[in-house]
Amino acid sequence: EKAQLMGYKNYASYSLEKTMAKNTDNVYAFLRQMIGAYKPKAEEQTKAIEEYMKAQVNKLTSGQENKLTGEQVNANNSSTSQPVNSFTALQPYDRFYYSSKMKKDQFNFSDDDVKPYFNLDSVLVNGIFYAAHRVYGLNFRERKDIPTYHKDMKVFDVLDADGKQLALFY
Repeated sequence: EKAQLMGYKNYASYSLEKTMAKNTDNVYAFLRQMIGAYKPKAEEQTKAIEEYMKAQVNKLTSGQENKLTGEQVNANNSSTSQPVNSFTALQPYDRFYYSSKMKKDQFNFSDDDVKPYFNLDSVLVNGIFYAAHRVYGLNFRERKDIPTYHKDMKVFDVLDADGKQLALFY
């Protein structure tokens, strides 16, 4: 309502006006561009994960009774009354699990293997803060005097090239 009272079509139009995007048409164009660029690879990866998952389910149920339906399941994962078990469709909540298992089986790679190299301090200082300094000239200074709701939480001043505080980064 406020946006319309101020002459904008909606809140998105109002809030985008002073940003790099400028308007909703630019945002939608950018999103369409990203979808066009990344959708084929995402579909390819999803298909690979689905095939891996179905192979795993088939391995577990081959020649056994389907515990969900009580029917005999043969080697191609089908039963007499339904061609494919309905639980073999990849669900969003299964994606990470089967993706991780597939990487471990196919590449002997586990996300846990690389976690030590991506600790928070290293990622912040050598990654995010370094990139922000190189690209935008920003500097960061840790603030230990500001209370936080968790003992592991950190607070940083975000400073411009002249040392003027621009924001706090939690």
